[in-house]
This record gives sequence, structure tokens and C-alpha cells, in this order.
Amino acid sequence: MINLIGMEMPNYPTFEWILFGIIMGIISIFVFIFYIVYKRRIIEINSSLMVIFKRKLKEDKIKITIFTLISIIPGVIIFLIFTLMSTLMGGFDIIQVRIFISYIINFFLLYLGIAYTIAFTSTGIINAKRNGTLSWFLSKPIRRWEFLWGRILSYLFTSIMISVACSLSILIGGLLTFDPLYIEEILSIAGFIFLINILALLTLTAIGVFLSSVFRKTGLAIFIPIFMFMILPTIVGFLPIVVRSEWPLLFSFSYYFEELSSAWISQFGGGLSSIYLAYSELLGIDIFTLNLSAIHIVLILIILSISLFIISTLYLQKTDIP
Repeated sequence: MINLIGMEMPNYPTFEWILFGIIMGIISIFVFIFYIVYKRRIIEINSSLMVIFKRKLKEDKIKITIFTLISIIPGVIIFLIFTLMSTLMGGFDIIQVRIFISYIINFFLLYLGIAYTIAFTSTGIINAKRNGTLSWFLSKPIRRWEFLWGRILSYLFTSIMISVACSLSILIGGLLTFDPLYIEEILSIAGFIFLINILALLTLTAIGVFLSSVFRKTGLAIFIPIFMFMILPTIVGFLPIVVRSEWPLLFSFSYYFEELSSAWISQFGGGLSSIYLAYSELLGIDIFTLNLSAIHIVLILIILSISLFIISTLYLQKTDIP
């Protein structure tokens, strides 16, 4: 198969829905058992944590609803664009489908990431400190880590809702628009989009919680995500030309989910982290590539997230609460 620029079409992996279903089934069983144990109060398992978790979900229900609805936009765009292409051009192929979906997801995650971090995580603990919510909770028989992790669980629940909505919208939009021959490919793309969303939002949650735990001023907690997700990736995108290596891209958050998109959806999808490619080819500069596999990136994001959650927990345990 040949792509739009005459290069051989890569063999993208097929999403393992059976394995994914088994894993989700096991997780669901554990969650159900935990719910029964907690509901019947067979044993007391961090009941304070669950109270905070449910209270936070109730406080954020409007924001969660709005973000979930926003997350179906990629599927709507794909449906409208490819319906129009089918009408005007008479059709399209899976290469065009993959490239376009990759572009949509890369930029959607970038802007959604900024909004998600600011709206939920990066100011959550700061606001709780400033308005006295944290002090009030800590005056009860509630430990600090329970307060923090009750909120973290609510953010992770929101991340799952956003990821499911985005993935389903693309799956439904694809099934309504594309040729039945592409159904298997669309199923794989939808599955990988779910994973990319979850990994991106997990890392964003960890970064936001860390910022909110460490900083005391809301302005900084809002500015830093904007700098990290918009300004820094643009700057870092040109540095490989200067240092003749891709290592500066490791400091760009967008690099990681764009690389996952490249490995699982389309390597021609582009993004902020690939700005240097066009200029390096134009200038004839050879750049040392990192060659990180999807597994490497997944491990990096998970390790980074766990590390930031641990640091945030330890910091909140020791810091003075006014």
C-alpha cells in the first residue's frame, strides 16, 4: 500500500479488544467488590476518602458534563469532514482517514489538556487552601492523603469519562461515515485513542496535582500549564535543529502523546513536536533520533505520573496548612 507522498504505508498495530475487555472486566469486578464492601460497611476502608471523592464529583458535575460533551467534538468533526469529502471527491482511503484523525487528536488533546488542567487539577488544592476547605476537612478525623487522593480519584474518573466520550465519538462517527472495509481499522483507532487520552490525562492530572500542592498562588498554577503545553513545545520544537538531536523534545509534553499517535494511528499526523522536521529537511541537517517505542513512552508517562503523585502526597503531608 502506498501513501499520499509515495512512501510505503506502515503496518500499524491492531488494538487487542479481547485483552482490553478482560482487563476492564477484572478491574470492574474489583471495583464492584470494593463498592459492596464499602456500602455494607463490612469493614471500614478509607471511608473519608470515598466521602471526599463523592463530594468532589458532586461539586464538579457541571464541569464534568461540559468536558464530556466537548470530548465528542473530534467524532463530530470527522463525521462532517469525511461526509463532505465523500460528496465532493467521491471517496477517500484509510491513509487519509488515519492522517486526519491523528491531526485532530493531537491538537484536540493539546488544547483540551490546557483547559482540563486549569479547570480541574492545577488550582484544586490551591483553592481548597485559600477558601478554607482544606483546613475544615483536616479539622475532622480526615488524613491529608485521604483529602488529596479523594480529589485525585475524582480527576481520574473525569479523565475516564472524557476518554470514553472521545473514543466513542470517533468510533460512531467512523462507522457512520467510512466504508465497511475500514471497520476493523476504525475499531483499532478508537481503542488506541482511548489509551492515548487516558495516558495523556493521567499525566496531566499528576502534573496539575503537583502544581496545586506545591504552589500557593493561582496565577502560577494557571500560567505554568499554558507555558508547558503551548509555549514550551513551540520553543522545544526548534531546538533539535540547534543541537542536532531530538533529546530536547523530552521536555515537551505534547511530544509523548504525538509519538503515541504516530505509532498507533498515523506517523504523518504531525504536531508541535515535529515542527523541526520540515526545517531540518529544508536545511539538509541530520538529526539524531531518539527511537522511543510506544512501550517506552507509556512507561515514561506512568513512572512520571506515579512519581508526581507520591511527591504531591508527601509534600501535602509535611506542609503547613493555614
